[in-house]
Formats: sequence, structure tokens, C-alpha cells
Amino acid sequence: MRNKFKWSRHFVYLLISLALIGCNRTKNRTEERAKERVTQFIRYMSEDRIEEAEKLLSKQLTESETRELFLDAYDNQEIKDTSIVISVYDITFNIKGDKNRAVVSLSVRNEKLEFTKIATLPIKFEKGDWYIGG
Repeated sequence: MRNKFKWSRHFVYLLISLALIGCNRTKNRTEERAKERVTQFIRYMSEDRIEEAEKLLSKQLTESETRELFLDAYDNQEIKDTSIVISVYDITFNIKGDKNRAVVSLSVRNEKLEFTKIATLPIKFEKGDWYIGG
């Protein structure tokens, strides 16, 4: 009887450990983290740090033939300034029933040139964080 109790206790510890690890993988699944990742991507593109921006792309977009076209859409000369203002207006989760996808509505404004770009950016939750494209 003691042996059964010992094994069940180990099993409970194992389940608790797995639950904690599972929660840890989804800790970045928040609206704030999604905003941070989108803002980070736009900042990298505005500073011509394309390699860092590419690291924020989803696996699907990285392997896609449209990756270059996607990056070109955010490679505007008008937003190549360190003083740009990025405003995230809305994040729509649960696109087509997939809880790992969302669409971010944002604007990028360069006050020096009086230029504003309004865009929607798809994001995808994979590998424990939000990635651009989806």
C-alpha cells in the first residue's frame, strides 16, 4: 500500500511540473506582448535592421516566397527616422477560430515629414511568443 502511495505522489509531482512548464510557454500570450512585438518589428524596419526584423517573422512567412514582398511593404523611406510614433489601435484575436492568430491595427507617423502609414499586421503565436505574419 505504501508503494502505491509513493508512486501516486511522484505522479502528482510530475503532473504539477508539466502544468507549470505548459503555463510558462504561454506566458507571452498577452495583448501587451503582442503590442511589444509589433512595435519592435516596426522599429527594426525603420532603423534598417532587417536581419533583426526577420527574426520576428513567423515560420510560415520565413519559408514563404512572399517574405520579401512583406518586408518591402514596411520598408518605406518616409518612416526611416528614429523619432517615428507607433500607435497600436486594436488587436483582434481569434481569427477564423484559431486562438494562435491575431490582427493588429496600427499607424506609424513621422511628424517631421507629416507622413502617416496606417496598416494591419497579422501576428501568430508560435514557439512561446508572438511572431509577425501568419
